Amino acid sequence: MQQLRMDRIGGGGRPAPSGNTKRVRLATACLAAWLLAGVDGGLAAANSGDSGVLAALGHGLRPTVIPAGEALPGWSLEERLAHYHVPGVAIAVLRGGEVVEVAGYGLREAGGHDAVDGDTLFSVGSISKVVTAAISLRLVAQGKVDLDRDVNGYLTSWRVPPASGIADPAVTMRMLMSHTSGLNVHGFADYLPGESLPTLLDTLEGRSPAKNDAVRLQRQPGLLDDYSGGGVMVEQLVIEDVTGASLEAVAREQVFAPLGLSRSTFESPLSAAHGNIAKAHDGDGSLTALPRGWQTFPQQAASGLWSSAKELGTLVGALIKSYQGRDPFLPRVVAVQMMTEVSPSWHGLGPRLEGAGTTRVFHHGGANDSYRSWIEGYLETGDGFVILTNGEGGGGLRVEIRNALSDAIGRGVNPPLRAIALAAGSVPLTDYAGIYRADAAVPMDLRRALTDLLDVETFEIEVEGEALSIVLPDETGALLPLTPTRFVAPTVFGIQLEFHHDAHGAVRAASVELGASRAYFRRQGSGRAGERSERAVAGPSPPEDTTVAIGQIKGVIEAFRTSIIAKDKVRFVSLFLHPGATWQAVKSDERLQRLRQAEPDVVKVRVHPEGNYLSFIDGIVAASERREEKFSNVAIDTDGDIAAVTFDYSFEAGGRETNRGKEAWQLVNTGDGWKIVSVIWSARDSPG
Repeated sequence: MQQLRMDRIGGGGRPAPSGNTKRVRLATACLAAWLLAGVDGGLAAANSGDSGVLAALGHGLRPTVIPAGEALPGWSLEERLAHYHVPGVAIAVLRGGEVVEVAGYGLREAGGHDAVDGDTLFSVGSISKVVTAAISLRLVAQGKVDLDRDVNGYLTSWRVPPASGIADPAVTMRMLMSHTSGLNVHGFADYLPGESLPTLLDTLEGRSPAKNDAVRLQRQPGLLDDYSGGGVMVEQLVIEDVTGASLEAVAREQVFAPLGLSRSTFESPLSAAHGNIAKAHDGDGSLTALPRGWQTFPQQAASGLWSSAKELGTLVGALIKSYQGRDPFLPRVVAVQMMTEVSPSWHGLGPRLEGAGTTRVFHHGGANDSYRSWIEGYLETGDGFVILTNGEGGGGLRVEIRNALSDAIGRGVNPPLRAIALAAGSVPLTDYAGIYRADAAVPMDLRRALTDLLDVETFEIEVEGEALSIVLPDETGALLPLTPTRFVAPTVFGIQLEFHHDAHGAVRAASVELGASRAYFRRQGSGRAGERSERAVAGPSPPEDTTVAIGQIKGVIEAFRTSIIAKDKVRFVSLFLHPGATWQAVKSDERLQRLRQAEPDVVKVRVHPEGNYLSFIDGIVAASERREEKFSNVAIDTDGDIAAVTFDYSFEAGGRETNRGKEAWQLVNTGDGWKIVSVIWSARDSPG
């Protein structure tokens, strides 16, 4: 199982291409010039003045999490476009379900002169799924499709194949739209100009020139939330088989024409005849997908829509007003179903949902290779916005723009989350270190989005200095404190972790939260009293996984370091097995020669009966200045019962390094925790 990165949310795509430093510098310089060209003191906006919510783009962009002690950065759209190497962006703002502001910023093509405006066409990636859902729900309202009928009853050109071990393989439209169908294929790769394009049946069968696996059942339908672009392609086939027309034709009849969306299209590949098209740019801000300048997205229902900020804003408004009973686009009862989560998913019928009361919103992102997009609608108040970008770096940019617009709308949605600073030594962070395993007993209805976004059996919490991090199979994310027991991971979907201490003071588990989604991970090998009693009754247990042991040993190392800083003798002494533990220094030859100049009888290795870890910590506690030992190049070798640890160290007193060298420990697993039995180190003079 793997943890899924943020681009999974918006749609499929190939890994980002890497560029060289010179290319990045050139792209950055050119982008700054493009943004300022012809602008008197700032970034030009096409189609709208900045008198309302859009005025926040002047100095309102910000991250979602604000580090401790830092003020809001007050970034401008101009500087963040340059930072992310994105040539252009189009934005629409809604109030009361109506588009009240729409504007384009920057350029359709890097190095060109054509400005982005509210009518510029962008690839909108997985926002296509929301439009496809609107088509399906119009057919539901017309009695042509039933949300809860097995889709194989509608399909004539292909059928969802049965799967071994799945007793009830019936898949419904409700499941397809809410990503609870049990079907695979998260997203789809883009196609460059000149590449052969797959048909819909090629995609469903995973047949060349399709680049995806065959769309097949992986589990019992309805069991859990698992984002499936493949499922949306089955939805497309239902639409086409029921109506006898192409998706483009049905979209034109059911959505585009009723709402007056004259430029939006599922055409694949997109013809240059449409005009005013935002071209594709890579992570450096350079044109890509040449010679045409944009990719093709043959999986139309999942990721193939082209639209503008103005027209997507109109769609968002129509969905809001349908929900409120003010627009006949969808009957209210159908619109309410669209905007209701289908457990155990965080999706309704198409969009994702979060919040309550006046903060109740629906949203969806899009992420094809060179385009990043976002739509959001406030169901009770009628506010909302659309963000469209034409650069691979637009993922980070759209988050910051969303934050600025949310703040300006002022409904309390998506407020800044401010981290706090924990005083050094005030919280024993090493207590949090270790391996955490998912509790499978937590109902899927509670886990919701975390079954997909945090798709892991275990994670590790690491401590380094005064910092915590969460280690996942393909990334490590810093954890910033919100309270002494609650932390946020800004780069891992913004999940929050709450560590739970039991009545014995031990950390036994961590809750993981994302909006309304909850998961529970039990700490492995935490040494709780209850667990010790169970082992005593049951008899010896097999050796623990060494990854658990390594996490615990890292905790001992960090406790050693922090107890020196905090002058905490009780905690320091508790790390050792007994008072007779080896505590031995070895002078380097260079240090020995220097010392012998003043004391000729100094020996390389001297045994001090009174020199042990107790006298060491007593000296630390008695010292007036701060003492600290720093570690690097730590290596741990263990079988789960015994361990050897080596590292490079440097020792500081009053902020000045006094000596450095190599240090080696031996530890044993007592069953109640790891204890140090031997510490030896080489003592070298510090440079200078």
